[in-house]
Amino acid sequence: MMNAHIMNATDSLCAGGFESYYRSLVQYFANNKRDNLSYTQFRISTNRAKSQLKCDKEAIFYTVAYAWTHYLSARRLLTQTFESIEFNAQSNSWQVIDYGCGQGIASLALLDHIAEAGYAHNTSIDLVLIEPSVISLNIAKFLCKRLAQARGIKLTVQTQACYLDEAVLSKQNTCGKTLHLMSNILDISEVQDSLEYITDSMSQIEGEHVLAATGLTYRSNFEGFKTLYHLLPEAERLLGKQVSFKNEEYRVTGGYWYTRDTDRQFLALKWQN
Repeated sequence: MMNAHIMNATDSLCAGGFESYYRSLVQYFANNKRDNLSYTQFRISTNRAKSQLKCDKEAIFYTVAYAWTHYLSARRLLTQTFESIEFNAQSNSWQVIDYGCGQGIASLALLDHIAEAGYAHNTSIDLVLIEPSVISLNIAKFLCKRLAQARGIKLTVQTQACYLDEAVLSKQNTCGKTLHLMSNILDISEVQDSLEYITDSMSQIEGEHVLAATGLTYRSNFEGFKTLYHLLPEAERLLGKQVSFKNEEYRVTGGYWYTRDTDRQFLALKWQN
């Protein structure tokens, strides 16, 4: 059963988008600190957010601490990526695969982007969410279905509770187009080790392909981006750059809002199988 506080925040998501969802959970977290994890507890239980989340409290802490900046990064990435992609004024049908989706932040950013761009009425999405954390995967599925319904976007959702090197991608694609989302995963060594398997699976899916990836400007992330790019030699690079922006965020360690400088790496590729 979905956590009651996440369910309440989902009403804000449907009414006002992801920012409203984030602020709703921040308000709950700030007013109920004794019922939630401290930074030290979260750091120990999740190995500094590198291990899969195991409970609702970890999921809520992660959202409050990191989700807003991740969302803003994904929105900027998708806006710039879709500037290079033609949308059909009559009908758009996409298969979307969100690798290591966590709580679905990148997919939620996509749904908000489609709605705000005015394509909700003629877009249908077959969404595939891949994530080893069952808690995170269930939240992602719940939020994406609720937001798509609120935005009037036709959406089906498939989930795979597994690591990326265990994922099974269908070679048949009735949509004809596939969007691959990789948000804040390419710095993880286990993901990098899975990239050859993942790109081989991608190469067997029929149709047009677009890949959009974002991550922190860490050396490990640059290595992941470089490996991914070289494993897709036939792909056209639409984006490959570092971006910087300022955004407001809640600091969990101090319990206050502040303005931070955010640096992110973007990569977008396009190819045909």
